[in-house]
Amino acid sequence: LRSELAFLGALYCVQGMPYGLQSGYLPLYMRAAGASYGLAAITRVLYVPWLLKFAWAPLVGQCGSLQAWLLGSTGAMGLVCLVGGAVLPEPRSSLAPNAVLLLLLNALASVQDVAVDTCAVRLLAGGARLAWGNAVQVVAYKLGSALAGGALLGLAGERLGWHGVLRVLGALYLLALAYTHRWLTWRPGGMLSPAQHGGQHDDGQQQQQQQRHRATFNPVAISRELLKTPGTAWMAVFVLLYKLGKR
Repeated sequence: LRSELAFLGALYCVQGMPYGLQSGYLPLYMRAAGASYGLAAITRVLYVPWLLKFAWAPLVGQCGSLQAWLLGSTGAMGLVCLVGGAVLPEPRSSLAPNAVLLLLLNALASVQDVAVDTCAVRLLAGGARLAWGNAVQVVAYKLGSALAGGALLGLAGERLGWHGVLRVLGALYLLALAYTHRWLTWRPGGMLSPAQHGGQHDDGQQQQQQQRHRATFNPVAISRELLKTPGTAWMAVFVLLYKLGKR
């Protein structure tokens, strides 16, 4: 169990870094550069990819392997940070290219979130184990956010600058990529597929599963099914009001 929790914790930690970079580091950086509060606040629009997870969640479940999504999303975030740290201008001189970078990071992090959550469900079968996984998710995500939004700002923000911070984050993503690849390679039998995890299905069950997958591949159909779930509508309103008050 410790190995699984450490593995998931590492992935959730790097998943939280884009949020910390955008919510902690960037606003202070922009204010120090003379940007208005309104301009610093409008960058929250770049969190939109997290609201659209339902649109590409079926892709993670149906296209390619879980290992490929984990490695691909983590590696892509590292590549985006390294390229951004090498070629992009400072946000104080040109915000638009850096906004695109943050949008890509949020999109990739939201894709990784779907893959890691799927991985957690497969690895931590059972209520008690899933509870531990949920605790690790919350703590590790906050840790990654604090690392990118607080620790880097305090320890290296002025010395490294925006480009240096992006390079450091890129290096951390590549370390996470190497750790993920090593863990998946070391794990006996690799990552279990849904079919292997649940046992062998007969042909009729497989056909029903394929039909269900095709039906839920449509984001519109997913939204309708989600809203049909008892309690979803009022819970969505509650969360929205809670977040509005929090912010």
